[in-house]
Amino acid sequence: MLKPSPDHYYKYLVEDQIVIQRLPSESPKNDTAAWQSRLEKILVDISVDKLLTQIVSPGELDMIFGEAFEHYYLDVKTMHRYARRRGALGKFSVLFKRYAPVETEK
Repeated sequence: MLKPSPDHYYKYLVEDQIVIQRLPSESPKNDTAAWQSRLEKILVDISVDKLLTQIVSPGELDMIFGEAFEHYYLDVKTMHRYARRRGALGKFSVLFKRYAPVETEK
């Protein structure tokens, strides 16, 4: 499916479905890996994207954010900047406060 709305996604849902969406803006391109997206941007996308928020349950977000903060250094400024560019800083900030470790600052 090419950029489906949540309604279309669920209407035509099949087990081995592939969804194609535009890459996040500013995804770097180089010779060794055609396109890369930082973990910070992926976390923002799964917490604010209209379709992804329908697919990823809150319980999964708890695990995803918990594991990400536990095992990786995340650039919080990058996350907030990307959320602001997506026009979802308010929504992301609420979720970020819920999932981020207490010592993490903006």
